Amino acid sequence: LQYLNLCENQLESLPSGLSVLTKLKALDLARNVIKSLPDIFSQLTNLEMLYLSRNHLSSLPSSISCLKKLSHFLMDNNR
Repeated sequence: LQYLNLCENQLESLPSGLSVLTKLKALDLARNVIKSLPDIFSQLTNLEMLYLSRNHLSSLPSSISCLKKLSHFLMDNNR
């Protein structure tokens, strides 16, 4: 699995087991009600696109800095 679209699902948190998707290149979590993110991004090293717009986030986990291939990152309209 390289692209996972979970946009507009009223998610409050990330699905368990997401960290095992190590080949994931794009993750769309926009337009949910996510308040916080688990510190799992160090396992998602192939992630190039991460969309977090329109959630209820006020901070990011430190593991976001492990995403060296990340070229598209959206986080507008959060708290």
